[in-house]
Amino acid sequence: IIFFMIICSNVVMVLQTLDHFEYTPSDCRFCNKYDGHSRNDDIIPDRFLERMIICTCPPRPIPPLAKGEKIIMCFFAMEWLARLICFEPWREKGQDRPRNALGSVFHFFFEPHSVMDLMAFLPYFVEKYTANSAFMSFRLMRIFRIFQLIRLGQYSVTFCTLVNVLISSLPSINMLGIALIFGGVFFGTVVYWLERGEWKYTDLLDPPGFAHVRIGKDGLTEELSPFRSIPGSFWWFIVTVTTVGYGDMVPTSPAGKMVGSCAMLVGVLVIAFPVSVFSELWS
Repeated sequence: IIFFMIICSNVVMVLQTLDHFEYTPSDCRFCNKYDGHSRNDDIIPDRFLERMIICTCPPRPIPPLAKGEKIIMCFFAMEWLARLICFEPWREKGQDRPRNALGSVFHFFFEPHSVMDLMAFLPYFVEKYTANSAFMSFRLMRIFRIFQLIRLGQYSVTFCTLVNVLISSLPSINMLGIALIFGGVFFGTVVYWLERGEWKYTDLLDPPGFAHVRIGKDGLTEELSPFRSIPGSFWWFIVTVTTVGYGDMVPTSPAGKMVGSCAMLVGVLVIAFPVSVFSELWS
């Protein structure tokens, strides 16, 4: 049953993000918040006061999905409470009572899987039954519902094998992480100074002003440099070294292209290293 409910929980969560399974309600807290304030309130931006704008409520899941989600969340809540109530503290041999029953209960409560299971359903009830907007940040904790898929690993031998391989390869992964950090600092710093451009007055800003400007990809026109900081250049290094190449930050100068070529060659080693380690441990 738990296996089936975990699958249903994640399927419902995915379907709730599709347009075909959403509708626009006529009444919601979002619109009531703006309708309940006067024009003198700072909550309403000035651009809303310049013209009449009809407030539109954010989309919600259709009632069948909302009802299904409620049933699933109630099931997980009852299952978690049943595990807590039926928890039997650990006893040593020859003892009728546990030495520290309260400590055993707290140990169960703060175990990683117990915390993840609690966070899987707690944000749902907090958001649904609490009108205070301060608790709206709990909706971000819905992502913990994804981690319930880890519980499915006990039903899969392949999943358990994968976890064991990852645990065995932690020293190699740590070395890879350190290499990426040093590579990001080195290549990110070099490409930043090569591609930052020249500080000058430009009409590319609105309104025009001073900014770092470089020569564009065509070698003729000017453009604002996307390399605005060394930490921002780390993103370029990660995207390049993993051979993803989004194209949002591209070196255009000859020296910058040479640095990018070296980063690409390093990326080949970055991919080959974990593949070799995983294949050896998997065998």
